[in-house]
Amino acid sequence: LAVFMFFGCVTSFYFYLGRMLRHLDVSQAVPGRVRAALDTLAEGLLVIDRKQNIVLANQAFADLLGRAPEQLVGTHARALGWIGADGAAMKEGDFPWVHALRDGELQRDASLRLVDAASRTHSFKANCSPVAGAGNKPGGVLISLNDVTQLEENEIELRLAKEEAETANKS
Repeated sequence: LAVFMFFGCVTSFYFYLGRMLRHLDVSQAVPGRVRAALDTLAEGLLVIDRKQNIVLANQAFADLLGRAPEQLVGTHARALGWIGADGAAMKEGDFPWVHALRDGELQRDASLRLVDAASRTHSFKANCSPVAGAGNKPGGVLISLNDVTQLEENEIELRLAKEEAETANKS
């Protein structure tokens, strides 16, 4: 009877703990002072889980989308409307965080584009760093997004000015 009660309690506890962990609010897992430090960063920052759902978004990224960081939690990362460097919508396998999750390797300087709340397209260089999970498999990915829109615009203006100067020089 004692052995039966022991295994019955262990089994009940196992299922209870699993159910409680599924209902755990991951947005409360980050201490307030850490969240405040992440919100001071000028670059966008996302943390996604193994299923590619956003677990954390900093204020800079949320402001870009015109939403509160808490509203982004639980959203699938691809649902944000990412555009590839060629201007077409990205396919599932094209996202750098998919490669980081699959391979467990850092992805550097991946080019992405995203339309902001004001309908302006922003260009990003994304770095995706796998976050260790159970069994040495990535449990998620830390994504840093460096907005390079202004640099690209400056490059275009510089190229046009150079072409105009060369044309004027030939004249």
